[in-house]
Amino acid sequence: RTKSGWTGLCSWKVRTKSGWTGLCSWKVRTKSGWTGLGRPHGPKRAEEGALGLRPGLRRGDVWTLACRQGECYWTGMPSILSEERGTKELVRAARYHHAALLADPLTEHLAPAVKTRIEALVKAESQSDAADAVHQEKQALRDRAEYLHDDEQRACELEVFAGVRKDRSLPEYRAVYVLGFSGLIALAGEEQEREVVKMCAALEKEHPEVAKKYKKNLLKLAAEATAAEKALRQADTDASHAFVAEVQARSTLVDQLRRNEGALISLFPRDKKRVRLYYRVRRPQKKSSPA
Repeated sequence: RTKSGWTGLCSWKVRTKSGWTGLCSWKVRTKSGWTGLGRPHGPKRAEEGALGLRPGLRRGDVWTLACRQGECYWTGMPSILSEERGTKELVRAARYHHAALLADPLTEHLAPAVKTRIEALVKAESQSDAADAVHQEKQALRDRAEYLHDDEQRACELEVFAGVRKDRSLPEYRAVYVLGFSGLIALAGEEQEREVVKMCAALEKEHPEVAKKYKKNLLKLAAEATAAEKALRQADTDASHAFVAEVQARSTLVDQLRRNEGALISLFPRDKKRVRLYYRVRRPQKKSSPA
């Protein structure tokens, strides 16, 4: 029994510490080493192992029990990547699979569906990359617009500060900067622009000379910062939608690879090695030793 349900290629049962299991009573070999499932039995004897499966099977490993000529052994099925992996790695594995299908006259009819999904994923990735590039550009423009506005506000605030004899508690200062200078520049978008309009009206009333110098430019920079903020939000939405479409294309491709695995097993039910030939082998990366 596996997490995905019962898989019965062997009708023998043995008793383990956790109960009866429908596998076999011989010691079998897995990728993680030899595993004892019970006492030796049958024409092929093996060293008696501990009851129960040895831990160490990794997530994503698919195992099946093959029985041939009175011998049971484990054989690893193709390891198919999930949609959580990177697009380029998925496309590389799918192209290997597509080429292997085309090379065999018995399986070439399975290739067109894979090619269609590869092309769809490549297109989705291209659109996602383009949307992300636009997002980066809009973010740079928004940051610059925010900086220009805040810098102009800083110069204006210094002159107002000097006009109230460096006392920010006076009504002439509080009327202009109701939220305080830091509170004003902490805002963004339309909310900041509304406060700037109110601030300029009060500035014109309390400090007409300063307003004559800064009002027009402040309103202009605040409007530009608002427009840049809106453009950034739209770009962020577009980039998110494009990425979701890319992930969906990954999932569709992975589903097709798994469907093809089932089709290949039905074509070659007694030849697991041949089934594995249609899938790219991923060798684990060696861990680099510390210098």
